[in-house]
Amino acid sequence: MNKEIEKTLMNGDYESAYRLIQEYRSQKYDYDTFSYLSYYYTGIGKYDKAYDVSCEAVDINPFSIDSCYNLASAAWQLEKYDEAYKYLLRVHYLQEYYKNYVVDNDLVKTQIEELEAIAANDEELSEKYAAIKELEVYSERNPYKSANTPIVGQFMHGCDGRINYVASTSRWYESYYNKDCNRDAYRAKCELFPLAKVSNVYKADISEKSLMPVCINYRMDGENGAIADAADISKTTYMDPAYLKYSYIPVDKPTTFVAASEAVFAKPIPLNNSNGRRKRLVMSIFADSFNYRIIKEKGLDKLMPETAAFFEKGIVFDNFYSGSEWTLPSIATYWTGKHSSKHMNLDEKYLIDFMKDEKVLAEYFHDEGYVTAKIGGNDAVTPVSGYNRGIDRFLYQYISQGYTAKDVVTDVIEHMRTFAGDDQYLWVDFVDLHDISGGFMRSIGVQAQMPLECRMFDNDVKTTVKQTYSENRKYIFEQELREFDFHLGRLFKYIEDNYSDDEIVISLFSDHGAAFMVDNGEPFVSWQRMNVPMMIRGTGGIRGVCDEVVESADYAAMMCALAGIKYDYTGTDANLPKVLGGTREREYALSQSLFVGDLYSGALHGRDFHYYFKSAKPVQPEFRIDISKAEDYIADDRGEIIDDDDRRLKYRERLLSEIKHLIKK
Repeated sequence: MNKEIEKTLMNGDYESAYRLIQEYRSQKYDYDTFSYLSYYYTGIGKYDKAYDVSCEAVDINPFSIDSCYNLASAAWQLEKYDEAYKYLLRVHYLQEYYKNYVVDNDLVKTQIEELEAIAANDEELSEKYAAIKELEVYSERNPYKSANTPIVGQFMHGCDGRINYVASTSRWYESYYNKDCNRDAYRAKCELFPLAKVSNVYKADISEKSLMPVCINYRMDGENGAIADAADISKTTYMDPAYLKYSYIPVDKPTTFVAASEAVFAKPIPLNNSNGRRKRLVMSIFADSFNYRIIKEKGLDKLMPETAAFFEKGIVFDNFYSGSEWTLPSIATYWTGKHSSKHMNLDEKYLIDFMKDEKVLAEYFHDEGYVTAKIGGNDAVTPVSGYNRGIDRFLYQYISQGYTAKDVVTDVIEHMRTFAGDDQYLWVDFVDLHDISGGFMRSIGVQAQMPLECRMFDNDVKTTVKQTYSENRKYIFEQELREFDFHLGRLFKYIEDNYSDDEIVISLFSDHGAAFMVDNGEPFVSWQRMNVPMMIRGTGGIRGVCDEVVESADYAAMMCALAGIKYDYTGTDANLPKVLGGTREREYALSQSLFVGDLYSGALHGRDFHYYFKSAKPVQPEFRIDISKAEDYIADDRGEIIDDDDRRLKYRERLLSEIKHLIKK
């Protein structure tokens, strides 16, 4: 029917086309009908309707070139020039990136120029364009994983409209003696706070003891500045020649700050807001690339005795599964409660605002009054992707330059001590285990356990995600686990020394397993890769090993439930496990690999079965999936085929319903 609808639209017979579209939609789901409806509404001059249907289409698949162009066209007709500009820029980039020219590219360039001409004499519109262009550049080239982008000293716009000023921390030489040196995220540890004001006067309406972050010398070309309390300048004038670095000033009453020149004032952070009703400490400990399989084989107490002892007073989930095989889409699921085929944060070469109109993990805690922080060096969990949403303090350095577990733990404890009077939520990420996949040199402690024969490459490596099984890397992984556990032990000791069990919710989990610990010949989203740790302490007295099937889409709901926060399940794939008070158990957990140029792989992991689905053709640009000649089967943990066609067809239908908007007709 597609051809008939398209022909009718081209002939301008819009009413007949509309009837055909509605008839077709009543029979089956086809994402392309969004474009048909947009063409129809545009054809009859109902641009508001075309705009609405195009917005819905882009929300479902932000990589659809046709939908983005339709949205830009409708927005232009409605004089929403900033939106038209945003989506034409996206169309231009996606077409060049995928070499998939759905719309005439010269036309797109001309339209972008015409929109820029409209803004030439409109200061407000020009400012909107500038912010859009900045985000577009970030989308294409993440400055938090670039050695050539000096982000320290920059104001960074977020997708949610918030602005953060990026300063360096713990860098004295650069701050005092050579401010041009080491301003990228590889060599500088970056610290971000939400911006309050850039001015030489700032009135802080503070009613409780708080910490006031301020960068006195925020401009590269500025002179040494000073700051004072306007109420008594002679006794409070503070001069500091440090450049591009925050000072932290404690205040306990309304205060007007005056500076010798413009300074960057961040939003004040409470220092004593604990109210006795919230948990005092909620923490998400994210360890990249951690297969639970090795724990099942060798025992948590043997590999990670500190971790085993800490979580012995909580729940360890044996059947917890990640939704994706790499970090970018996987962690997005943890934050949104949505499967990767729904949140669509799938391509590191073009980052989208996948959190748009969503309330995400950190915001639940921030909105409840927690002081929030994100600390770590994972390059897929950066402000460019929106992970500063709901965060009061963001501390980051690119992992490969040394922001390893020993330093991250030190910074986490320092942060906890600083804000000890607050109820705190922290997201902490560790990438030490992941770097074994990349073959990077390990610490002196780990290398002391690595004879030459175990350092030999004994597997085929294409990428960190695509490599064959390796006994040598598995051995190194075990040594790294022990070192990681040692550093976690310092953190766990601090927690146990300063908090009681009823005051905390602490979780440890991973985004996916390492490829080199998956047996050769296993499906790409095998349980050996997708079954990852999930350990939680602070579970209200519930302890032990739980075999309930749980997945990463459940995580935010779980943490909120344990902290007594109401979670909004609307539009999510989340389910609260029965062991934590939910009403139903999952039959299976969904895992997917959805990557342009690779075969689509999906799996439904149950207690005693694994359903696997693999396309015969690679995923196409715009993440469209051709399912013709796809293969699927059910197997047990040993890989033995379970011959049950009725179940196989049932699971096939359920998996395809997850990707129906991406299926190529």
